[in-house]
Amino acid sequence: MFLIPKTLCHDLQQIMNMFWWGKGINHERGIHWMSWDRMSQPKFVGGLGFKKLREFNVAMVGKQAWNIVTNPSSLVARLIKARYFPDANFITARLGSNPSYFWRSIWEAQSVIKAGMCWKVGNGQQIRVWEDPWIPNLPSSWVQTSQPVNSQVNFVHDLMINGFWNLPLLRSIFSMEEQQAILSIPLPRFAASDRLIWKLEPKGQYSVKSVYKFLTNIGDGVVGVLQLVRKEDQAMVVMICWALWQARNDVVWSSKWSSPAAVVYRARTILYDWCNARHVDDSSSDAVPAPPPLHFWVPQLQGFLKANVDAAVFPDGFIGVGGVLRSYDGSFVGACQHRLLGYFSPKTAELIAIREVLSWIKRLGYDQIVLESDALTVVKALLSSSTSDFSSFGSLVDDCKSLIAEMNSVSVSFVPRSANSVAHLIARAASTISDRIEWLSTPPQLIVHALMLDFQI
Repeated sequence: MFLIPKTLCHDLQQIMNMFWWGKGINHERGIHWMSWDRMSQPKFVGGLGFKKLREFNVAMVGKQAWNIVTNPSSLVARLIKARYFPDANFITARLGSNPSYFWRSIWEAQSVIKAGMCWKVGNGQQIRVWEDPWIPNLPSSWVQTSQPVNSQVNFVHDLMINGFWNLPLLRSIFSMEEQQAILSIPLPRFAASDRLIWKLEPKGQYSVKSVYKFLTNIGDGVVGVLQLVRKEDQAMVVMICWALWQARNDVVWSSKWSSPAAVVYRARTILYDWCNARHVDDSSSDAVPAPPPLHFWVPQLQGFLKANVDAAVFPDGFIGVGGVLRSYDGSFVGACQHRLLGYFSPKTAELIAIREVLSWIKRLGYDQIVLESDALTVVKALLSSSTSDFSSFGSLVDDCKSLIAEMNSVSVSFVPRSANSVAHLIARAASTISDRIEWLSTPPQLIVHALMLDFQI
C-alpha cells in the first residue's frame, strides 16, 4: 500500500548482499563475485533471482492504483478522487503541494499505470478517440494523429458502421500505421461494453510480475525473443541466430554472400545433426522426431453434422474464412467462404473463422454439430471454463461460446491439418473474392477432389 523510501530499499539490498557473500558464523565480509544488478536478474539469464526492492515495491503499489482506475465507484476511489483530483482522472492528476504519504505512494505508480493501461473495444461508446489509450498494437496505445478541424469523430463508436470498422473514414483520418493497428482490433458481434485492461498481460489482468518485468526491462534481446516463441521452436530460433552469425562472418572475412534461404537451410541442417548426435550419445534424449502419421477426416455419428473450419491470413490486410459441413456418411451439405478486413494474428483469425461459421450454421437451422479446427490454442480456449480473459481474444471466445449455447448440441475438437484439408482450401481461396460465398447441396469445383479423397478413406 505504501512506498518504501529509496534509501531504505538500498540499505536492505546491501544487507541482503552482505549476508549472501559473507563468510563464517559472524558473516564477515567476503568477496562479492557478482554485482547486485546481475544477482537480481532471473536465473534463466544468468542471475540468482533476487528482487530489486524498489521496482517490486512500485509494482505492488501499482496494484492499488489499478484498483482505483478500474473501480471508480468504490468508496476508496471516490474518496481519493474527491480529495486529490476532483476535476481530473488518475492519469492526469498532479501530486499537489501538500500530499499525504498515502497519495504520494499511489501517485508514484501513475507512469506505470499509464504505460500498461489500454481500453478493450466493445461498443466503443465510452472510449474517447483522441484522449484515451485504446490501440494496443501501438507503442503508447494513444492516437498520435492530430484531431482534424471540425471533426465529428469523438468516440470510437463513431469509427464503426454496422459492427465493422469504417474503412473509408479510417483512411481519411489516420496514418497507415494507425490504420493497420486499428484494423487489428477484432470487434465483438454481441453486445459488449468497453473495458480497461492491462496490456502487459495476455489476458488483460494486472499482475505484479508483469509490472516488475516492465520496470526492470527483463526479457530484452534474444532471451526475450525466446520467451515469446513456442518451446518446440526455440532450438530452431537459436540455430537460425547461429547461422546468421556464420553468414555475417562469411561476408566480413571471405566476401561470401548467402541468400536467406541458404541461411535457413544451414540452420535446419545444423539442428538436424545436433539432435541426432544427442540421440546417439544419450538414448533418453529426444532426437528429431519422425514425421507424424497422416490423419484423415472421419465421419460423424448419425444425427450429427460435422463442420470443419479454417482461416488464412493474407498480407494485404484481409483474412480468409473457410467452412464445410458434411453429414454422418460424408456427403456434402454446405460450405461457406468469407473474406474479412483486418490485420489479425493467426490465432485471432482462427477464432473469428469459428465465430463466422457458427453464425452461418445457425442461420441454416442446424443445431447438432461436431466442429473441428486445426488451431489447438483456439480449441483449448473454447473448451476452457475460465472467465478471466479480459483481452480482445477473450471477447471473441465469449462470442463463440454464446453461439454454442444458443444451439442444441455443439462439440468442439482439434484435428491435424491433414484432416482439415477441405476447409483449408476454401480459406486460402478467399483471397480472390470480395465478400462472401456459400454453397448448398452442390460443392464448388475447388474442393471436389479433396472431398472425394476424404470420402474414399
